[in-house]
Amino acid sequence: MKYNQTLLVRFSAIISLCSVVWLFPGPAVSQQNVTGNMEWEADSISMDERTNRVTLLGNVRLKKDDLTIGSNKVQFAYTKTSSGSIQVNRIDALGAVVLNSSQGTATGNVGIYDIPRNLFTMLGAVKLSQNGNEFFGDRLLVDL
Repeated sequence: MKYNQTLLVRFSAIISLCSVVWLFPGPAVSQQNVTGNMEWEADSISMDERTNRVTLLGNVRLKKDDLTIGSNKVQFAYTKTSSGSIQVNRIDALGAVVLNSSQGTATGNVGIYDIPRNLFTMLGAVKLSQNGNEFFGDRLLVDL
């Protein structure tokens, strides 16, 4: 079964999660440069409050504006602020990572989105396709 934002809101066990992660709209969200609505879908979702991680598994797709991230697994690392709100600091994408925007497409094995710095790092068998050109390497740094 595929989960998406609309379907998950229907599950009472997940409702508390809706204000935890920046990709869910909610009043407790506080994040620079990445606030707002993000569409997402995945085969499954889990939350581990001990490690402050939310994990999306299977056919994961995240979309915000013209930026799309696809992967087999995406994990959100968050911290709780002194005021009780949640702040997502990092998003890790693992396995068949695709970063797509109007500027081009990058693929690789691992993607790391450093939210405070607004940088996306692609690692492992990286390929960047842009304006009909292709670039290959082990690492790509994208300033979002």
